[in-house]
Amino acid sequence: MPLLCFDAIADGGLLPGRLPPKRQAPYFRKTNGMPGVDFNAVQTLVPMAKVLDLIGLVAYKVSGNQLHGPCPVHKSQSRRSRSFSVHLARGVCKCHKCGFAGNQIQLWGKLKGMTVYDAAVDLCEQAGVQVPWIERW
Repeated sequence: MPLLCFDAIADGGLLPGRLPPKRQAPYFRKTNGMPGVDFNAVQTLVPMAKVLDLIGLVAYKVSGNQLHGPCPVHKSQSRRSRSFSVHLARGVCKCHKCGFAGNQIQLWGKLKGMTVYDAAVDLCEQAGVQVPWIERW
C-alpha cells in the first residue's frame, strides 16, 4: 500500500489510497543565478607548489613528486620534522601527526582561518590569478 501524505489529506486534495501530487520544493525554483567559485579551476590555476611558496614551507626531504617537512597547520617546532607530506602531482597534503589532510584550498583556509569559499578567493588574489567565477542555478 502506498504511503499517504497527511498534509494533502488536510487540504482535501487526496483520496484514500492515492499518492499526493508532486510538489516542487522551494530550492528547485529558478533564481537569478548565484555567483560561485569554480573550485576545480582554482586547483588547476594555483598549483600546490605555489601555495607552499606563499606559506613558506621548507621541505627537508624531497623524493620525486613528494615533499616532507614540518606541518604548518599545527606549527611543528622541530626544525627537522617530516610529519607533513605533500604530493605535488596530485595536489594533496597530509600531516601524520595532527591528521590534517586536504588540497591547496583547504590548506590555505585552515592556515588563515577562513571558509573554503573565502580561502579560494583569497588564494587566487594572493597568487595573482583572476578568480574563476561561475553562475549556479
